[in-house]
Amino acid sequence: MDTMRWAFYRPYGGMKDLWGNTIGFYTGTINSVCGFLKGKGWKFRNYCHVEIGMKVADVRAVLNRRSDLNKGKLVLTIFGLSDDAYIYYSSASRNPDGTNGTRWGTEETLFKNHDRWDVYEVTSLRSTEAMVETCQAEVDKPYDYTGLASFLTLFGLINEKLKWYCSEICYHIFSGKWVRRISPFAAFLEIELRIIKEILV
Repeated sequence: MDTMRWAFYRPYGGMKDLWGNTIGFYTGTINSVCGFLKGKGWKFRNYCHVEIGMKVADVRAVLNRRSDLNKGKLVLTIFGLSDDAYIYYSSASRNPDGTNGTRWGTEETLFKNHDRWDVYEVTSLRSTEAMVETCQAEVDKPYDYTGLASFLTLFGLINEKLKWYCSEICYHIFSGKWVRRISPFAAFLEIELRIIKEILV
């Protein structure tokens, strides 16, 4: 069974990261209350962003087999990285290069604030090849601001299929399923039982 990594970002407290705290606290509280009402106990994590990671050696093995996937920014991103390194994927409203939406990223660019990340090694639901295929199919898609706004609605049905926010694309890659509304903390609850160990970054 393949393994992968999930990286969850905890915002700085107070006004220093008001947007991140708003997302993390609001969505985390909703998921915590729902879990409690379902008899699952009270759990809460103030997560406002999530990334998924795959080992570079595993991704290179896929690209050696699948020339159709060996293209674009993925090739540039893994160039020069060691096989033991991890490459990450998500969607953000503000990427390091000034763009927004889905993109590949390295540990070096991602974990600049090491103390803010909770990283877990997780048993995958899908093969690395299937996940890379989904990533490449969805790379460079815009950020899903509409989907983010769906957290303010009762059923979360407002969403744009060709755009993605972080936990939406990460869970889609992980499971192969599109869930209209899933927060970073809800994604954590989905993968919690598949966690092998926590990783220090």
